[in-house]
Amino acid sequence: MAVNLIQDLSPAELKKEITSLVEKDLRALPGTAKIFAAVARLQEFDRLPEMADPERIKQFIAEGCKELQRGISPSDGVPAELYARELIAGTLHPGTKIAYGQGIYLSTPSIDGNLPEFPKVSEVARHYACSPDGAGIVLRCILKQVVKLLDREDILEHFREERNRARQAGISDLGTFAAACGFQGYTCDGIAPKHEEEVVVVLDRTALVFQRVALQIPQKAR
Repeated sequence: MAVNLIQDLSPAELKKEITSLVEKDLRALPGTAKIFAAVARLQEFDRLPEMADPERIKQFIAEGCKELQRGISPSDGVPAELYARELIAGTLHPGTKIAYGQGIYLSTPSIDGNLPEFPKVSEVARHYACSPDGAGIVLRCILKQVVKLLDREDILEHFREERNRARQAGISDLGTFAAACGFQGYTCDGIAPKHEEEVVVVLDRTALVFQRVALQIPQKAR
């Protein structure tokens, strides 16, 4: 179970724990991404998520679970399928584009998908999956009912209160701070008002159950 590392450890103790893990992380990632990965490891947020067939996902949604989707596109010659596989079954790969904090960015679906496995599709996810560099993928998942999401503004207020303590521990990113506090995710209002979709930043990968069937997005014309 996640704990509040910001409060339970002194800044020096937490920084020591983080530094030890960062030094062992040999991936070509920005320092802020490695720090998030270290905090995720300390909280056990990097464990593998569950998988389910489309019918079980449908049941989860009927039971009141929030449906979320993520668009993945190829990059630097790496196919979208590889990124998707790493997200679901590999080492937690922190992103490098983190305008609203480190974490796994997902959005709620809003348009008809016309497929049994994708009755609705997120316009935001489809946008990010569409690329001239190759075919993309949209992943479908649900957020477990036991997970309570905070609002980003509430996280920001808490971050302001603990800013000095967090920075002394080497934490300057909002998502990393939230994960260190033990929060599993937060919502971001106003990011996709055009599509009327809610954007959620998930910090704990085990809070999600992914559908085994993905939606293929054709390569975008140049």
